[in-house]
Amino acid sequence: MGLRLFIARRFLFSKKSHSVINIISLISIFSVAVITAALVIILSAINGFEDTIQSMYSQFDPDIKITAVQGKTFALDSTKAKQLSALDFIEFNCNTIEEICIIKNNDQWVHATIKGVSQDFITMTKMDKNIDGESILKFDTSYYLIPGSLIASKLNSYNENTLLPEYLKLYSPLRNKKIKQNPDAFNERSLPVSGIFKISPELDDEYVLTHIDLLNELLAYEGEISAIEIGLKPGTDAMEAKSKIAEVMGNKFEVKTRYEQKELIYKTNQTEKLFVFIIMIFVLILAGFNVIAAVTMLVIDKQKDSNTLQILGLTQSSIKKIFFLNGLLINIIGGGIGLAIGVGLVLIQYYYHVIPMQNAIIEYYPVKLIMGDVIKSFIALMAIAIFSSWFPVWLAMRKTSRA
Repeated sequence: MGLRLFIARRFLFSKKSHSVINIISLISIFSVAVITAALVIILSAINGFEDTIQSMYSQFDPDIKITAVQGKTFALDSTKAKQLSALDFIEFNCNTIEEICIIKNNDQWVHATIKGVSQDFITMTKMDKNIDGESILKFDTSYYLIPGSLIASKLNSYNENTLLPEYLKLYSPLRNKKIKQNPDAFNERSLPVSGIFKISPELDDEYVLTHIDLLNELLAYEGEISAIEIGLKPGTDAMEAKSKIAEVMGNKFEVKTRYEQKELIYKTNQTEKLFVFIIMIFVLILAGFNVIAAVTMLVIDKQKDSNTLQILGLTQSSIKKIFFLNGLLINIIGGGIGLAIGVGLVLIQYYYHVIPMQNAIIEYYPVKLIMGDVIKSFIALMAIAIFSSWFPVWLAMRKTSRA
């Protein structure tokens, strides 16, 4: 094996003046390196965006969410409430209410989803770090609003250079009155604003937070809730927790993990990643044709050398392995350089944020290096390398033996 590898390396890195075959070999190495590096960088960029999305939604969506299978609201009986509280892996257990409402500031108004939560919800989601102002929902007997930044902006009441609005008017629908038949089908309340949250455009343009006690009063829910939102203790497996919670709640309730709450978004990211991987593998296969061409021309060009090696005692099988190893060297060198460049650039971006993002919710392009992606890229590279090295040798030797 050592002799065959030595000869293959000599064929590839000849000290003589560069021939067309040497140039094609160098181009092949360069092509494989660039495509391999691009594969690692693109997959890491997709991972980075996915991680950023998960991080954003973790600041609003709970680890586990419980809703009724039928109906908009439900009343949780005391037995189930005690059983739920007894589960030792639950760190936060927050009741929430959601309803469509109207928010008004002077002559400006918008539709929004008003979400009634307790102060524990703010602690569970760590939202306070994304709130401009205070994260107060209730102080003594006074209630406060925390609208999303885009909702506040539509009300001409907020931008990054102005103070928060003092008050906003909340119009919430009365539960047992029809709007078309009753002009007084809304409860109206003027509420002070304690802060503005800024998480993501989708959430900032949809939600307004307030205390659950206020909504329970305004909507006349009489203790009913829209959902139970649960924060798990660190290290808890979400799927196992979901299974145990579902046993407690029964089949009248739907229990979803954070992934399942935004399943479409996460599946879309995974599908995009898969398609990108497949496309890049096809591009890598095209680069493999350069290797096939280089090895084929090398076999033809080194025919005299092959005859000499046979005279010196090497078998036809050993000569085939020499040319096969030559093709592998092209792929391994190119792929190794590509993996090193790709991983290096990803790590530089991860630690030093070299490439910024303009007019975005994050300051720089996010990346996340996953070793599984590097391993998959290497396996795909080796599979293509083996074929692109074996095929031209088999074809050229077959034609040579016939001649």
